[in-house]
Amino acid sequence: MFFIFGIGLAYILLKLLSKSIKIPSTLFLIIISAILFSLLHLNVIGKQDNFLAYLIILIPYFIKGYFYGYINYRLGFRYAFYAHALHNLTLASMNLMMR
Repeated sequence: MFFIFGIGLAYILLKLLSKSIKIPSTLFLIIISAILFSLLHLNVIGKQDNFLAYLIILIPYFIKGYFYGYINYRLGFRYAFYAHALHNLTLASMNLMMR
């Protein structure tokens, strides 16, 4: 449910931003999508008492979001989707092997 809400919010924000301001560059869009990607993964983190802890934990998600955004820009959505799915599959496989 949170995922669907996040996608809808991202769509609305990008529509509003694109109408109200001129979008300066592709880099701006990739950074915005990386921020949204990291915020959508807040549910993975769990509850933290310290705001700084949230920022530190979200940095890897931001980097991955930037990477997937760059792949999306250079190769298309399909390859960014595949890269994200491969990453999740790798993590899930490692989690299963550790049990």
